[in-house]
Amino acid sequence: MASKWLEERWELLIPALEPLGCGQEEQIKSICERELLAWKARPSMRVASSLQKPLTETRNRIRESIPVTEENGWLNPKSGLLEHLALKYLNFSTEEWVQINLPPQEELQARQAHVLPLANPSALLAKAEQLMQMSSWPEMAVGIGLTTGRSLVEILHTGHFTQKSAYSILFAGPFTVYERLCDPVPVPTLVQAEQVLDAVQRLRQLFGTHFVGVARHNISRECIMQACEAAYRHLLGLIPFPSALQATSYKRLTRGIYSRLAVLYYCPVEVDEILYLARITNHQEILRAKSQEERLAFAVAASYREYVVLDEQGVPDQRRGIRLAEPGVEVLKMFHRARSEEEEMAPEPEADASQPVANVDRDSAELPALTTGSVQEAEERVSTREVLPELDRVQRLLACFIFEVQVNLIENDPPGEILDTLATLVNHAPAEVLSLVERLRRTPPEEEESDYPCTLPSFAEDDSLE
Repeated sequence: MASKWLEERWELLIPALEPLGCGQEEQIKSICERELLAWKARPSMRVASSLQKPLTETRNRIRESIPVTEENGWLNPKSGLLEHLALKYLNFSTEEWVQINLPPQEELQARQAHVLPLANPSALLAKAEQLMQMSSWPEMAVGIGLTTGRSLVEILHTGHFTQKSAYSILFAGPFTVYERLCDPVPVPTLVQAEQVLDAVQRLRQLFGTHFVGVARHNISRECIMQACEAAYRHLLGLIPFPSALQATSYKRLTRGIYSRLAVLYYCPVEVDEILYLARITNHQEILRAKSQEERLAFAVAASYREYVVLDEQGVPDQRRGIRLAEPGVEVLKMFHRARSEEEEMAPEPEADASQPVANVDRDSAELPALTTGSVQEAEERVSTREVLPELDRVQRLLACFIFEVQVNLIENDPPGEILDTLATLVNHAPAEVLSLVERLRRTPPEEEESDYPCTLPSFAEDDSLE
């Protein structure tokens, strides 16, 4: 039952929203923003987590009270459902959700001080393979979670899994906020990627269309305890559990074990451990954190430090990347670049005319003959003033292409080749291009360019072009 003060707020909020539609979207946005500010001004809202319950209850009340039509709705690209426009704006920012979801400081300190021992990784992974081969979905979900680190809802419904190499996949899934899918992320698998993909396919065949149109939190509510119980039944003798049986056990167990073993097996020794895990799990809060202390807090909250691997003598095993030299195992490209950073900063050797030069705007038919010598000759004939406008145009073309693939293709369950191509583009695109993609997300081109895509967006105000 909602609090009395919240029900009183609804008596004003719902009538204010009912007559408004898409033509008054800015007014709806303003009403929602003012409502959130009013909540935050209450004396009882001393911590960010106090806002979560009233937000959930108010969003549900809007769903129950105002019928959704074409005139007042928007198509949520993540769920594919038509929702009232207010639900687009009655939400918290990414930063606010981060603070809401962080455990109390005392809990973070306790979890950091009392890590759990992981003594037999080989036996654990053998059990994970066995679980993935079973015919019951809870066991399959636990096995997939242990070997990929992905959440239960991502495994059951929302995640896109495609094979990248013998021991890695490309994964794309929905962000919690702003209702869009993330770019495909390379994720190392603790067993052969083919086994993981086969298990995901069989698991989803069991459910068929059961989860179509179902909100993520409802999928979790329906399935989480069965997955946790399966984990306890099959793993209790192999590992210590982070907590008594509860809804958070699955994430702390699967993400905690996956994180430790991914570092042990695949993290290059020269790469920061927390940043490595943030990259392969697409943990944006860590990637945007401004200090090591902040990154560590997020890492502990995300269960990256839940376990410690022990060697045969019971001593913490601090090794990294011990499987990188095995056949079929490769360093992910994003970390391969980090590994070569020192070499790239060293003085360049004398130009070798037999070596190709990248990032030069030339017709594809001429690429086989593109060498250092030929480029130097071309540079004598082409001034910088002539090259820069073309480079700007190519960057804008690439940014628009990446944006269009993300917005229009990923959400329609595209073939794996499309995700592979997109991941390659994102991994190799210059920072200027990724900045343009982010600007397109913030301000879709059709809103500022009437003849888009016939004419490229100008990006005139974008600092990255200056």
